[in-house]
Amino acid sequence: MSSESLSKDELLAELRRLNEELGKVPSTADMTAHGEYSIAPYYKHFESWTTAIEAAGYEPNATPVRRTQEELLDD
Repeated sequence: MSSESLSKDELLAELRRLNEELGKVPSTADMTAHGEYSIAPYYKHFESWTTAIEAAGYEPNATPVRRTQEELLDD
């Protein structure tokens, strides 16, 4: 099946399947390694991985806080 013909429901079902299989919210790396589809159709249909994860009913993984070198040295 080409990624062009995938529906949002099929993509969300695959996210949910992978969540069950892995026991965690899948990352893009998880989808690439274990998923049935590439991440490209998720970006096409949802515009971001975070939006796709939320549409599947999951809480996205937190983005690490970026700190400057000065902040790190101060700590």
